[in-house]
Amino acid sequence: MSMRWPKVKAMPYKRKLMLFSIVISITPVIIVGFVSSRIAARSIQDQVNLNHRLLLRQIEYKLNQMIENLNIHSISIATSSLVERSVENGPPERTDVNESMELVESLRKQVNYFPNRYEVSIIYKKYDYVYSTAHASTSLADSLFQPILQRTRTDRNSPFLVTPNEMNNQELMFFRPVPIKSFYTNGIVVLRVPVDELIAMIDESMIGADFGSRIVIVDGEGKVFASGSGEEIGAKLTASTDLYRFWQNPGSSNSSRLGGVEYKLSGLKFANRDWTIIAMTPESVLYGKSDRIGQITWTIVALLAAFWTIVALGGSRFLYAPVDRMLRVLLPEYKARKDRRDGLIVLEMLLHDMRREYELLRTKAREWEAPPEEGEPQASDGGPGCVEEGAAARSAKLELAIRHILQCVHGEYDADLQAISRQYDISVPRLSRLFKEKTGEHFSDYLIRERMIKAQEWLAHSNLLIKDIAAQLHYSTVQSFNRTFKQYTGIPPGEYRRLLPDELARGRERNEAQSDAE
Repeated sequence: MSMRWPKVKAMPYKRKLMLFSIVISITPVIIVGFVSSRIAARSIQDQVNLNHRLLLRQIEYKLNQMIENLNIHSISIATSSLVERSVENGPPERTDVNESMELVESLRKQVNYFPNRYEVSIIYKKYDYVYSTAHASTSLADSLFQPILQRTRTDRNSPFLVTPNEMNNQELMFFRPVPIKSFYTNGIVVLRVPVDELIAMIDESMIGADFGSRIVIVDGEGKVFASGSGEEIGAKLTASTDLYRFWQNPGSSNSSRLGGVEYKLSGLKFANRDWTIIAMTPESVLYGKSDRIGQITWTIVALLAAFWTIVALGGSRFLYAPVDRMLRVLLPEYKARKDRRDGLIVLEMLLHDMRREYELLRTKAREWEAPPEEGEPQASDGGPGCVEEGAAARSAKLELAIRHILQCVHGEYDADLQAISRQYDISVPRLSRLFKEKTGEHFSDYLIRERMIKAQEWLAHSNLLIKDIAAQLHYSTVQSFNRTFKQYTGIPPGEYRRLLPDELARGRERNEAQSDAE
């Protein structure tokens, strides 16, 4: 201490007391301020990450839903007898007028039933002809479909998808052969979704996002085929950029600098396609909110530190007052403020002098007194130890009661503390306290946690309806279960199930809808 803090050691006791009082008073305030600012920054980051995850899942779901609808509509068109006859007999311009009008009307109805705007093109390979509901008809050799078909494997009858700008196309294209079991040899139906529809879908998903995030969707070759602004569509990620490296491994958040702006990145790879959705939030927006919260926090910390400094100064004077009074009584010159030495050292010197005088007086007193007679030593009595009877039996009974509660919670997801306490002759408050000591949690918190873990498992891996899950977990109403689940996970059980990306989740939603209809 003397080597590290020589100036502090040389201070008078009064100043040391004041200094340490101030340090002890404001140090917790500063620590709380620092921790609070860090927690605020972390909470904002967690909120951004959560918003990104929800946003990415929502866009993935909508895009998958769009592709599924394209698949359904393409099957409906490809299996239409009008379309099959048209592919066999020739384009509408070369066949009967009534049949042509019927074909055009059938295609128009299909387009109107689709939730998104799209166009239909029918390729007549036998006649080297392309008919479109929105574009002028042309020959296959002069159309943009010819290079796509040349570069795509068509020796099977499965449909395939072409993303925007993949082959100089400006639409999302869905190809299916006609007849549906052929190998792209006779006719082909192509559903064409404009890029504007993809941009609108992303913009719709961005409603409510308050962090200025940007969204891009990248295909397997690193080319952007959809984005919120539409400016990045067609651009290819450069291998030397942070965004390219993040696209290759989007498992965790990262940073990237684009156009002189630092962005915080979050990504999600599609489960069944080689596509990646990337969400980008400007760090200036992210950390701007954090900085404002930090400024408010440190302003409050400064005010509290000033208040506790004043309190510490007054407290140190109050604590030093007894020493000051003793010195004023014992030393007149100290009372007159003529002695400027450290008061505690002066008091210590006075005590040493008083002790020496006391020893001297005691020695003189012994000279006048007769020596005391030596008495008989007293024997000390010892008492027998007491052993608490029945401790082992009571401890075993308590262990059985706690084990009984845990078995009921894990097996039946409920437990009657009143009945168990009567069975083992233990009061409910004591049983609750022992449960807390054994598990580290209150009984109600432990029971809710086990119920919510099981509810998440059933929602993810079973077709149980939400009302059945609530009943099996002993909730009296579905509303009570929904409220507890949302408090535990942050989202309602129905939304939790909808966020699952697999087909099982969508099957569960249909079951829930059918149950509600019934």
